[in-house]
Amino acid sequence: MSGAAGIRAGKAFVEISTNDTDFQRGLKRVQHGLVRLGTMMKQLGSGMALAGGAMGLPMILAARNAAVFEDALLELRGAVADIDPSQMKRVREESLRLSRSMGVAPEKIAQAFALLIKAGMGVEDALNGGTKAAVEFARVSGVDAAAAAEFMKVSMNVFGISAEEAADTLSAAADSSETSIAAMIESFALVASVANGTGQTLFWLSQGLAALARYVIKGEEAGTGIKTFLVKLLSPAE
Repeated sequence: MSGAAGIRAGKAFVEISTNDTDFQRGLKRVQHGLVRLGTMMKQLGSGMALAGGAMGLPMILAARNAAVFEDALLELRGAVADIDPSQMKRVREESLRLSRSMGVAPEKIAQAFALLIKAGMGVEDALNGGTKAAVEFARVSGVDAAAAAEFMKVSMNVFGISAEEAADTLSAAADSSETSIAAMIESFALVASVANGTGQTLFWLSQGLAALARYVIKGEEAGTGIKTFLVKLLSPAE
């Protein structure tokens, strides 16, 4: 009896051990499955977060550009006391229209409007082609619209010429030399006020820059060179 009981007990133990082993294996499979599921969910969450960030980036950039656009319009409104709401509306509409037709950011065009009108160009003149000319000049010269308008503004104030004449004068000089309009604008920014103080015109200044370009003296180097030369003429050494 004891022998038979021992055999049955041993058999039961083997069965229990076998069943327990199968149970442990199953449990491990479940655990591994849960780990994989958790990893997949984590990766999915990260992917969705990245995708959400990528989708949100254009919206963020658009909001920032819109804010810059509004700032440029506010700057214009604050600088020109006699500009009325209907003109501001037209400036906004024209900025957006030129942006669509010329592929330039509307805030750049609004900045060009502000620079030209602050320089003395009439609001109607800016609306009826002045700003468009500045943007077109920017595209030809390789500088942005704000930089082109800044050049035109300085030319109007320093040399007393129109924005269109300033653009044509500099373009002609650049075309006849080994330099670019962009490089000449860089030179011009350094020497304009001194050139005007010595009685020079934009025509003669641009021709001087063109002559220096033949000797590979361009941009900042050319502007600094002419400025130094003119300053020494004004205050010659003993």
